[in-house]
Amino acid sequence: MNEEQVVDALLRILKNSGYSVKVMYTSSCKKNAPELHLRINSSIGAEKRSGTLEQVRALFAENPSFVVTEKPDKIIEVSQFHALQKLFQVKIKTLRFNSETLYNPELSLGAAFDTPELVAAEKQLRIQSVMHAGSWPIDEGPGRKHLPPLMQNVTLDQILFTTLTTFRGVFVYGQCMGPNAEAFFDFSYSRSDEFEPQ
Repeated sequence: MNEEQVVDALLRILKNSGYSVKVMYTSSCKKNAPELHLRINSSIGAEKRSGTLEQVRALFAENPSFVVTEKPDKIIEVSQFHALQKLFQVKIKTLRFNSETLYNPELSLGAAFDTPELVAAEKQLRIQSVMHAGSWPIDEGPGRKHLPPLMQNVTLDQILFTTLTTFRGVFVYGQCMGPNAEAFFDFSYSRSDEFEPQ
């Protein structure tokens, strides 16, 4: 299964569960971008016989390099690596969200990656983003979920935690090592409340 199929399987499990999933992986590079390919038991999401954590564990059971753990506030972490999480421990002094980033988890995380602290850390760690620009519809009506307009003295991991608890869904961060000892990363965010099974 590729990343899109893995996210689809996770969203099927998460739908109406109140959980979020954070997936962190390393892979070989394809055109300077990470690429996720896993052996996955895709029938798990349809069974609904066990709890959300058990279903996610069963989904990744054929991939022993992934560790599946439950974190506070109904966040399930599926992680494959340790040292590369240094980027997520960088402290950001001030992060302000505008009308676009406030209501959109992918854009809000993109804004965090663009802060001076993370840009400096990316250079120091020799990690380069391969994200592509895009546009998303924004619904900022009354009562719509949104992040706080200002976050101060927080790590990227804390920003991600707030995003995962505000907009329930699947966050995927992939990283690969290029030929010149430079790493490349990409991330995506899919909301479970907007997921419509095909």
